[in-house]
Amino acid sequence: LPGSSIRRIGEVDTQMVHFTGNYWKKTGPLAHRSNENEQYPRKGMAEALENPDKFPWIGNPDDAASMERAKNVRIALSMAVDNDAILKNVFDGFGIANSVFTGFKPSDAAWKDSWTKPAYDPEGAKALLAANGFPNGFEVEFFSPTGVATISHEAGQAVAQYWREIGLTVNIDAGTYASGRDRRFDGVDNILRMHHIFTGKIDFEGKCNGAGVNQVYYGHEVPQNIIDICDRNLTEPDKATRIANNSEYQDYLSEWRLFLPISAKSSNYMVGPRISDWRPHTNTQPFFVGAWTVSLK
Repeated sequence: LPGSSIRRIGEVDTQMVHFTGNYWKKTGPLAHRSNENEQYPRKGMAEALENPDKFPWIGNPDDAASMERAKNVRIALSMAVDNDAILKNVFDGFGIANSVFTGFKPSDAAWKDSWTKPAYDPEGAKALLAANGFPNGFEVEFFSPTGVATISHEAGQAVAQYWREIGLTVNIDAGTYASGRDRRFDGVDNILRMHHIFTGKIDFEGKCNGAGVNQVYYGHEVPQNIIDICDRNLTEPDKATRIANNSEYQDYLSEWRLFLPISAKSSNYMVGPRISDWRPHTNTQPFFVGAWTVSLK
């Protein structure tokens, strides 16, 4: 419309797939909500260790061959997905196609090429699956919830279709977000999961994203020595040092490919010519807020 303008609100929001079930933390306090699940291995990983071909993205930290095979499967599932196409066709090009868990973007001076998602290569993905014992793919449950403003079910459907094209049988659980939330906290979750995380800051409020008690919520638990990297940020006063800690933490996540970041998207709204003022700063999340602050001419 003539006289209109675009305004972006909220932090950048990364859409991602969690390769849930890799609970590798053995020592120290376990992040949990019920005493029943204060155990190693977690229930979700224990089931996977008993059925490794049913959960091939979950590795056994006591078995180097298992860890390597699971990592290769996670890499193959990442190679199968075309982030650029999802960004263009699902998110209308608003955002960037490459991102990581901790908020770094390719435009940041601290970006490392080693964090880059494996390039889209469906034939390579099929070959890697075959080399690791899955020439015909495997069957998987994929939780892609509906009715959640911050999680794109459409992007989840796109990811599922890419996986089908390399031979996987993907069964989508399209229930509500609440229907799958509790099992995340209790360490019983071991399905692939579409989710998101607000990753607009590389110095995220003085801590690492997903560290400490939040780990199970993101479907994994890294070893205590990796958590310690993030815990430094709780007391570290120097911003550059905190960012360096986040970088070190991201090195580990990228090395093991515990997530498939799809795109970092921003929310953009058209501000019409009759609107003289709008102050959506009362909320930093990427959806329309602050309607009471709209003033008309």
